[in-house]
Amino acid sequence: MKNMKLLFVFALFMQFTIFSQTITTTLTLNGIPENIQCNETWTEEGLNLSFVNTTEDDCASGNCSFGVFSSTSVMLFPSRLTVDLSSLPNIQSVEVDILDNCGTECTKAFLIDGSNNNIDSASNGTAMSAETLTLENINGGSLSKFAVSSCEGEILEIRIYQNDVTSGSEDVFEAMGFTIYPNPSTSVDDLQFNISTLSAEDFPISVDMMSMDGKLIYRKDITSLSDSHFVIPSNVLSQGIFFLKVKSGNKLLTKKIIRH
Repeated sequence: MKNMKLLFVFALFMQFTIFSQTITTTLTLNGIPENIQCNETWTEEGLNLSFVNTTEDDCASGNCSFGVFSSTSVMLFPSRLTVDLSSLPNIQSVEVDILDNCGTECTKAFLIDGSNNNIDSASNGTAMSAETLTLENINGGSLSKFAVSSCEGEILEIRIYQNDVTSGSEDVFEAMGFTIYPNPSTSVDDLQFNISTLSAEDFPISVDMMSMDGKLIYRKDITSLSDSHFVIPSNVLSQGIFFLKVKSGNKLLTKKIIRH
């Protein structure tokens, strides 16, 4: 029975199955201030949006002309609409509903990383009909913004999909021999981290504590079982919710940390 349990834990680690749910953030674009100007920011669902000048990647460059239609959509002719994604971790994909009026490949959308590189892009395949453009976060990394542009097109709705990697992963975290306690904890508690069941081949392991907005709060690199027990001091974390990410090779586990 003991050997069977060890084989089960090893299989969990090698196969690395995490049960996840998808979080959807929907931007209806219904609450845009009617007197909004180019490069000014407004907020929807906690995200900052703005109209900015088009670039060489768009149907025309150097323009910021748009119209706001209450409770329906916005029109770009031409302009670029950007959404700040820097506060959202684990983005899987973004969808945008459009109605293009200027021809195929005239309305374009982009996923952009922190180095201002286009991670993925899409453009309309038809004109004068509604269409959904889908962009994938193919690298799985952090994103800085989403942008959609057109020389004459309506932007109807934007949907952002995130992987909630903490859902269903708590049992896997414990089964693989990772423990952190106390959790939940108070702001005066030190956090004790321990690894008990891994082998030498699983190292090095990195342990990152991330805030809700994706900022790195604490990092620990573990090279062997001899330093697999350590303490995260109480002054590192304030009150709130954090995510502990444990990475070994191409395997990643995430555990929610709650501080009262």
